[in-house]
Amino acid sequence: EEEAQYTLRKLLEQVNLVAMKLRDLEERGRQQARNWRMRGASTNLQLQQRNGLDGGGGAYLSEEDKLALFHVLNDQRLGMERLGSIVTRDVRDTEILKEEMNKAENVVRGSGGVGRRVGGALGPAIFGGR
Repeated sequence: EEEAQYTLRKLLEQVNLVAMKLRDLEERGRQQARNWRMRGASTNLQLQQRNGLDGGGGAYLSEEDKLALFHVLNDQRLGMERLGSIVTRDVRDTEILKEEMNKAENVVRGSGGVGRRVGGALGPAIFGGR
């Protein structure tokens, strides 16, 4: 039981670490996007002023460059969506493990500290008799 609790604690720490890193990456991505927009707007304005343009917008990117940039950003978006769904499933699985550990603890406490042991573990008591 102690080993299972230790393993659960380690899993929770890892899930929390991944969630924290994902939040950090999302915030950094938002900040970088803001910086790119600001830099692009200022570069656009400088180019327009130099060339005497009156608001063509994106004058320095060819259509091919825009398409390539779109594909890169789309790939990054898809990757972040996949990562987010993986983290969501990991958090869900950890919650399930926590619930099962609580059930196992209740079974052990309810039987006076003696659980049905199978192969050195609580076996069916931990996983709801499955």
